[in-house]
Amino acid sequence: MELRKFIKTTIREYLNEQQILKENLDLSTFDNAKKWVISQQIDDVVNEDGDDLDYDYRAVNGMDVEELIYEYVSKYNNVKNEEFIEIYRLIRLDNINQLELDDIGEYWSFEETGVGDYGSGRREFKGNKKFVLTGLVEPSDIDWEHGFYSFLFYPDQDECALKGGTTVKITEINGQKLKKELLGVVK
Repeated sequence: MELRKFIKTTIREYLNEQQILKENLDLSTFDNAKKWVISQQIDDVVNEDGDDLDYDYRAVNGMDVEELIYEYVSKYNNVKNEEFIEIYRLIRLDNINQLELDDIGEYWSFEETGVGDYGSGRREFKGNKKFVLTGLVEPSDIDWEHGFYSFLFYPDQDECALKGGTTVKITEINGQKLKKELLGVVK
């Protein structure tokens, strides 16, 4: 049994490394993440000359650019080798039977405190009752590049952007463990 776990872990680590290369973003160190930010010329985060970070930049929560990079790199390195990561999503429905498992949504949060009503009239708001979904995904299912970009501006959301085709194993709704997990798919 231990050999199977070792092989599975080794394969997951390899695939995670390949995903980093594919996304052109290396979150393994602060310096690598900083180079990526500068190479992307992200408005407000990079200085006017485009050759360094803008050290005067503050996100909506007051964190400076270096704190933001360190925090996201830390998040990535803490979860990259996990089998599954717990994530959260707020939706609005008139009742839970309206939940569309074939289009569960790509924007989740790493933290339950990060879910919220970010925009009204969105397609996932199909009613007035709030439901917080708790799901599990593999680290390789996460669009780290998109999430990092979003985190630089809105760190309080702890956004976890998922790749299209990802299957989310929904384990709880509003903090209540489900008798049978639901499988949702990101379009």
